[in-house]
Amino acid sequence: MSNPWDELRAGLEQARDLDRAVAQYASAMARILSGKLRHVDAIVAAQLKRELRDFDIHRGTWKGR
Repeated sequence: MSNPWDELRAGLEQARDLDRAVAQYASAMARILSGKLRHVDAIVAAQLKRELRDFDIHRGTWKGR
């Protein structure tokens, strides 16, 4: 019989690994999209612009909330 806490711990580690992989893929996709954002759906472009409000272009950092 397996220990439920071990299963929970393994599940959390798997979720962390997935989150790291998603972050790496997001960075790679952003490099590909650079210069091609005029082809993005207007709704998605608005969502991206809203999210980028928190980015300080002069310092190259995200603003804390």
